[in-house]
Amino acid sequence: MTRRHGLWIAAFAVSAGLAASSTAALAQDKLKLAVGQRGLWDTSVSEVGQRASIFKKHGLELEILWTQGAGETQQAVISGSLDTLQKRKAAVERYMAAYRETVDAMYSDPAVLKIYAEFAGISEAKAKRTRDDFFAKSAVNPDDIKGLDVIVPQAVTLKFTPAPLTKEQLAELIQIPPRKK
Repeated sequence: MTRRHGLWIAAFAVSAGLAASSTAALAQDKLKLAVGQRGLWDTSVSEVGQRASIFKKHGLELEILWTQGAGETQQAVISGSLDTLQKRKAAVERYMAAYRETVDAMYSDPAVLKIYAEFAGISEAKAKRTRDDFFAKSAVNPDDIKGLDVIVPQAVTLKFTPAPLTKEQLAELIQIPPRKK
């Protein structure tokens, strides 16, 4: 859980900035995300938030590329241009606000739990058990990234990246806007 969560955060934070494109006709920003392992509780936040119209409320439309996880997600993320992240800072900040709002709703709103259950193809009872028994809210907190020490070497071992990313490269890749008070 921790490794997947850390990589997923890296993937959405970077790919949201890297592959973002504007959709002027809808007056919303369209963000392309690389997200690992479709249907898992901790990787479903963006999909659930989109289905619950939380991202729309923040002026965002998401295009999600589901990967098999781990190195495949990291590969999708680092294949773009880093300067785009800085150019799309406002959209990434709105994404993070919507993401955090979605996490809060997934733990407090039965309607949002139902959206997850429908997306994952499981009963609401199983969705509630998945959330309550296996994923403390802190496990999907985007403000606390864990597991990069394991994920980065795995990406090299699995030949998704040619060499481990340095601390500087990780700092540039993972730029999560802070919570607004």
